[in-house]
Amino acid sequence: MNNKLKVFAVVMLSMVMPASGYVLLGKSVRGLMMLMWMFMFGYITYKLTTVDISLIGRLSGGLGVWTISIVEIHKLAKKTWISK
Repeated sequence: MNNKLKVFAVVMLSMVMPASGYVLLGKSVRGLMMLMWMFMFGYITYKLTTVDISLIGRLSGGLGVWTISIVEIHKLAKKTWISK
């Protein structure tokens, strides 16, 4: 498999299943840590907002951590496979 295709596959998989890219890159502890932060910030923002806020707004803390993890997985995958 082409290295750029590997990077693309890992990033797409982590968009579908949060933190799964870390497992494919061999950093499963980091993936579990990111999942913990996603759930924690999602729970905090959900509890601190009112009912009239949309669901995306109420879960924005977890979604923000998920977005940051996707960017980090892309960077780690490029470093792992393209730099070789």
